[in-house]
Amino acid sequence: MFLFVSEALILSYQALEPFLIPLFQCHSGKAQYYDHAVNWLRKVRAAYLQLGQQQEWQRYRTELTQTHARKRKLVSMLQQRDLL
Repeated sequence: MFLFVSEALILSYQALEPFLIPLFQCHSGKAQYYDHAVNWLRKVRAAYLQLGQQQEWQRYRTELTQTHARKRKLVSMLQQRDLL
């Protein structure tokens, strides 16, 4: 049952990712949405790991880090929640 939920979470994340990207691309005044995006990523990470797809998570995490490396607040939040 949990594997089905994990798979569904990953699929839903992949479907919602185009809508979540603006949360990561926030400019000044919109960084308050980082918390929502980071919380969602914690759930996605847990799903990837539960499914034994650690390499896929690592690949996505690396891409995310490279894309948003200049967003200090976001990077700090990701580090605090052990997502980097």
